[in-house]
Amino acid sequence: AAEAARVGVAPQKNKPKAGINWDVLHSPEIQALLPEQRLEAIKLYSEQTGADMKEAADAIAKHMDNQRIEQKG
Repeated sequence: AAEAARVGVAPQKNKPKAGINWDVLHSPEIQALLPEQRLEAIKLYSEQTGADMKEAADAIAKHMDNQRIEQKG
């Protein structure tokens, strides 16, 4: 039963942080906010991953940098 409760997109507060969660970054919810509503995307990433605001901001910035590189290439 405990395993079933962990399945889904529920916030992962109090879990160990293991770098950027690319699945969350590529989620339709995050993508719909970027680039215009960057702060809201940071908050949502933080809520969904348990990352603090700095980690969330860094992840969003890295993702946006990657998007710019892909568009140029």
